[in-house]
Amino acid sequence: LCLVMNWEELKEVASWGQHLLLAQLNADRWMCLEENTAAESVALTFQFFASMFVVIEGWKKLKLRDQKIEEILDQNREGVDLLRRARNAVYHFQKEM
Repeated sequence: LCLVMNWEELKEVASWGQHLLLAQLNADRWMCLEENTAAESVALTFQFFASMFVVIEGWKKLKLRDQKIEEILDQNREGVDLLRRARNAVYHFQKEM
């Protein structure tokens, strides 16, 4: 497999990879919830969900393609929307909860 990218595309994919790494770190912390207080567990859960949506959002914006990933996203649209809402709750000010 040979991928041809210009410098701008390479920088975009590298940026997406950074978000993927952060999502993985959040997943690792989320897996250890029993080591946290209830409040920390809620915060880590939302952080993990929010970071997963950022990865999905980047995947779509960069028009990356993989048949299996596309199937998973298509079959879980409601879940992807919940991840989007988690991202919004974590990173966007809202007057009401």
